[in-house]
Amino acid sequence: MDETDHLGAAYHTFRDEITQYNVATDRTTGDKFRFYLLNRRFEHVQPVVIYNGFGSTPNTTLGQRYLWSYAQQLDRPIIAPMADHVHRRTDRRQFADSHAHALARLHPGPLHVAGMSWGGIVAYSVAESLQDNADHLVTLSSVGTMDGLHRHAWRALHMLRREGPIVRDAIETIVGDFDPHDHEHPAPTMDPLSKIRRSMIMRRRSLHELPDTLHPSTTWHDIIGVHDALTSHSDHIDAVLRRNTRHPGSTSITVIRNHGHMWAHMRPTLAELLADALHRKEAGHYQEATIARTSDDFTSVENVPGWGVGGGGGSGAGGGFVADESAKNDSDREEG
Repeated sequence: MDETDHLGAAYHTFRDEITQYNVATDRTTGDKFRFYLLNRRFEHVQPVVIYNGFGSTPNTTLGQRYLWSYAQQLDRPIIAPMADHVHRRTDRRQFADSHAHALARLHPGPLHVAGMSWGGIVAYSVAESLQDNADHLVTLSSVGTMDGLHRHAWRALHMLRREGPIVRDAIETIVGDFDPHDHEHPAPTMDPLSKIRRSMIMRRRSLHELPDTLHPSTTWHDIIGVHDALTSHSDHIDAVLRRNTRHPGSTSITVIRNHGHMWAHMRPTLAELLADALHRKEAGHYQEATIARTSDDFTSVENVPGWGVGGGGGSGAGGGFVADESAKNDSDREEG
């Protein structure tokens, strides 16, 4: 079987798996969650739970495109969750505890946890609730808080100028899921108020608390773009450095110099970044700080030479490297 045939067979397997899901209920709250189980052929490897961004749940076209990219890159089982029926939608801690209880019923052992954008908030919230059962956490362009969101509005304009066509393509994909004739991808927001209520967990200053609330045995890799319109990369750097001060060698960060928040055009690259983060975790290769940048066509991410800090030695040298690079990018944006 050549590579094309193998890819085709893998895709057909993926399509079969994404049409099925298990429902688990938190017995305490009655909250119900769907869990899509993908890449099941790697059943003897530790799974990773992946939370997509807002509007790209596993029953949507965009969400399934993300998950197919992850399935191609990750030689491990993937658990793709989504809320099915949740009573408490605005309290981050209750939402995450309920979700973690349902997840533990499905898989009681240790897990890797990953999430992007709004899914990043869910990922690190659930990782907090899983405690020492969350082995490794990877957050990709995750949102920290809605506090001061207006301060980042000009970044959104900059992002739209560079990435506008891609953003529009993503929006058109999401809108397509509302086609009443599309029975394969039912609209993810049949209850729009439910989605809005659940999104309000972003109001809490959750990222700021993470260095103190994430279990000491959980390692964390954060990936953030300098031009992110929904969060400040300096807040992410601060959280990573504070956690390494408290738990040396537990946390690492990749700062992507020329990128913003909308990752819809970088699905394969996101999958590669996640695969690399999990590989480094399991191989014991730790780097506190890495500075990277995307290619001009946004199809890849490469490390900036000379900006890797290794060894897991706490927040010392790495803090200086990342802080200096952040200041440089802030200066570049002010001049530009």
